[in-house]
Amino acid sequence: MAFWVRNSLIALVFAGGIAASAMAQDSPPADLPHLSLSPDQKQTIYQSVTNQKDTKKGTVPDTFRAAPGANVPDTVALEPMPKTIVQLIPQTQDYRVGLVANQVLIVEPNGRRVVEVITQQGG
Repeated sequence: MAFWVRNSLIALVFAGGIAASAMAQDSPPADLPHLSLSPDQKQTIYQSVTNQKDTKKGTVPDTFRAAPGANVPDTVALEPMPKTIVQLIPQTQDYRVGLVANQVLIVEPNGRRVVEVITQQGG
């Protein structure tokens, strides 16, 4: 009985640690910039970036998950925000964009952390 209780406690602690780790990965870091983009603005950015012929799609490791706060691998090319987008949405001026697996990544100005991930549906 004591063996079963001890193993159950170990399993519970382990599962709790995994759950806490997963929750921490789902919430972006507190110091991450927030652009407050509307769904229409996100869709405009998505269309602009994906329609540019010179936007390079990046190759990423299988372990990369595009999410706010994630560090973009060096194999992903980052470009300045398109000028038309900056004119429409001035707060995006200093940000860069990358394209990975049909997702537009908006990346912070002074690093390689993802600020926004935009899909075709605008999310």
